Amino acid sequence: MRLYEGLANAKDYLNFLRAFHEWNMEEKKENFQFTYGERNWEAGMALMEKFDYSRIVTNHKSELRIFIDLLQWVFYHLHGNGMCDVKCPVTAMSILTLSEEQKVESNCYMYAVVLTELLLSLGYCARMVRCMPIDLYYQDCHCMTEVFSREADKWIALDPANKAYYINEKMQPLNIWEIREILRTGKKMAVPYMGREKMRQLREYLLKNFVRFEAYKDQFINCEEEPGERVLYHLQPLCYCMCDKRVLFDNFAIKHIFIGNPVLFWEKPKEIM
Repeated sequence: MRLYEGLANAKDYLNFLRAFHEWNMEEKKENFQFTYGERNWEAGMALMEKFDYSRIVTNHKSELRIFIDLLQWVFYHLHGNGMCDVKCPVTAMSILTLSEEQKVESNCYMYAVVLTELLLSLGYCARMVRCMPIDLYYQDCHCMTEVFSREADKWIALDPANKAYYINEKMQPLNIWEIREILRTGKKMAVPYMGREKMRQLREYLLKNFVRFEAYKDQFINCEEEPGERVLYHLQPLCYCMCDKRVLFDNFAIKHIFIGNPVLFWEKPKEIM
């Protein structure tokens, strides 16, 4: 293994991203539709009551300011360690409680779950998205939250593990798809208040992990721990050929649905359309 340490670099990752640049923009899939916050409202109320983050939205701020304040709230309430193992149920209630009481560490997956569930509890359409590398059997990916802004009429990417949201040259907040296109084309992108060197390192990390994406069809509080069957939507480039399948585990199953049309993946939420 030591022979291959340091073999791949940012240029290699960029080449792969550019190689996988074609998508099936005309593809349709029957019943392909995300849902947001349609169950477990009691868990959301308990979450708000215990951690009192709902006050963030009561100061008549813009939606973007609310999203940023919630992102920062999560960042400062968790203890970051990107290499840590998940040792607790992956719910906002469990992660926040153990972080507060036992200083349990969190990786990007746990950060994104917490922020997503906080947003869902406040009535926003939000989802946790896994940003995936080219590897079929991967050891590392990056998880982020996306939330739909009614004011901006678009999805906005929030990266709580890095206390980051991303903007283009026009100072407009970006969604995950727009970040991928900026990475692929080499255009400029920034994270407000992030230093140049940290931004360079983060950009290189995203290059590796923005080949394809996945998110659960149904986004609701505690969905990561839901027994039974879950549906996982995958967005894959045209030449990245994975087929639909159902995988069984001990107490749940995952139905994997693959699609090559990013328009469907970033479609406006149904209840807002």
